[in-house]
Amino acid sequence: MKKSKISYPNLITYSTLMDGLCESGRLKEAIDLFEEMVSKDQILPDALTYNILINGFCRGGKVDRARKIMEFMKSNGCSPNVFNYSALMNGFCKEGRVQEAKELFYEMKSSGLKADTIGYTTLINCFCRAGKIDEATELLKEMKERECRADTVTFNVILKGLCGEGKFEEALDMLEKLPYDGVYLNKASYRIVLNFLCQKGELKRATELLDLMLGRGFVPHYATSNELLVHLCKANMADDAAIAMFGLVEMGFKPEPDSWAHVLELVCRERRLLSAFELLDELVCGRLKTATIFMNFMAVSIGRRCWFSSSPPSACSSSLPWISPLQMSKAALPKPDPPPETTTTTIDTRRKPKYISHESAINLIKRERDPKHALEIFNMVAEQNGFNHNGATYATILDKLARSKKFEAIDAVLHQMTYETCKFHEGVFLNLMKHFSKSSLHERVLKMFYAIQPYVREKPSLKAISTCLNLLVESNQINLAREFLLHTKKSLNLRPNTCIFNILVKHHCKSRDLESAFEVVNEMKKSKISYPNLITYSTLMDGLCESGRLKEAIDLFEEMVSKDQILPDALTYNILINGFCRGGKVDRARKIMEFMKSYYLFHLV
Repeated sequence: MKKSKISYPNLITYSTLMDGLCESGRLKEAIDLFEEMVSKDQILPDALTYNILINGFCRGGKVDRARKIMEFMKSNGCSPNVFNYSALMNGFCKEGRVQEAKELFYEMKSSGLKADTIGYTTLINCFCRAGKIDEATELLKEMKERECRADTVTFNVILKGLCGEGKFEEALDMLEKLPYDGVYLNKASYRIVLNFLCQKGELKRATELLDLMLGRGFVPHYATSNELLVHLCKANMADDAAIAMFGLVEMGFKPEPDSWAHVLELVCRERRLLSAFELLDELVCGRLKTATIFMNFMAVSIGRRCWFSSSPPSACSSSLPWISPLQMSKAALPKPDPPPETTTTTIDTRRKPKYISHESAINLIKRERDPKHALEIFNMVAEQNGFNHNGATYATILDKLARSKKFEAIDAVLHQMTYETCKFHEGVFLNLMKHFSKSSLHERVLKMFYAIQPYVREKPSLKAISTCLNLLVESNQINLAREFLLHTKKSLNLRPNTCIFNILVKHHCKSRDLESAFEVVNEMKKSKISYPNLITYSTLMDGLCESGRLKEAIDLFEEMVSKDQILPDALTYNILINGFCRGGKVDRARKIMEFMKSYYLFHLV
């Protein structure tokens, strides 16, 4: 390249080379190349180039040198961005230097940068690893107050921190409630807590969590599942072991032979033949490879205890097919003589029905496909002595009925809720609002919003307001949306946040009223609590591209990056690429993609 007269190494060339050297641990050569680029070729580095070096030195365990690189960056007129700070904070965290990471976080905020999810999560992870879970949870609250949305990674870090400090109740409470707050939890979220519970011997809590996991469609890690089954057997918890086994098998899980052996041995030892035969039915019907082993084991166990025969265990042949006693025809059995008539009260020897817990009720309702039967289950469990429905059971039945569009039944359940004293969450009503909107019942959407305060006994959150407004705007119910905004401003003293402003910007862009959209953005800039973000700018750019105003879209893109220091993502670039392609300027679209590779993908690396 240097010998060529038409092509010479640029910032991208040097940055790529430096990244390769850092990945290979050749940090000194990376610094030498950086100095050559600046002094010899007079190419000024940007924040992304510095980030490559900071990341490289942090990964190499030289955090103090990474800190000096950031100081050099500042002294040479290049302001660090959120990603530079996050990379350095992560380096301090890995070395356990919590105080320095904390100071760096507040330095970033004092410099005018807005901490994002990555920045917060990095510091939260640092606190959790140092055993400072209280500071971590305070930081999570701060994220919510500043409307910085915590993602699945953030919550997984918190869950791990809580379990590490033995705060299992708080971790389980989070797992129970977060999905109703609209937070997506993945299988890792549940597995983190279950692994800790198994390690600490908290078997009762572990079985309750397993029930919750299976009800929500998540299966534990293979090794953890087997470990839990063995621990339950060793603790002589036969009922829990059998229920756990059935639940896991139903989800397609195939336990190890050792796990089957422990469960079968326990139920046989406690003379629970019904459970033993049910387990063997699952084993044989599933055509598992270990079926023969366990039929032999069962025969030996039964023979040893002389339940059916006085023959020695060796008399049982493994070559005979398994015939389940549960599948034997009742007609083949001789009918007993009817009992003599008597006036005395007979003693009821039937087995006492098992008490259905809230978690079990939720799982039964979720698994029932027929909404009518689901409602029958909901009413049936309430007839148990000492059982009162809670917010979770109400949320489950309402969701089931809403998905099936059983709106009259929903009204009946909502009426029943007015007599309850348990705590309800606004997430129940947000979910109903979405279902009513899908069915074009827009008045019902507003009704559900107005029901939040009487039922939840709290004012609706900004999330509830933005959800309702978005549903109305998306359905083109502008008059209802206007009425809604006036009501919230008057009765709730609404101060719109960025999310609410963005909904209005989207509406104006969709209506091709770009001037009104820009007026909303100017109003945002004047506000102290809401400022245009990436979604705001992307929505405006999309509106400009749709109207063929491509030059204005590019000018807005440059203003966003240079003035407001907001980094574009792949979707933002896609808006511009699509716009220029539709406008017949494919070569310009190609250049945008090249710029994206050099600017955006470097950040990802």
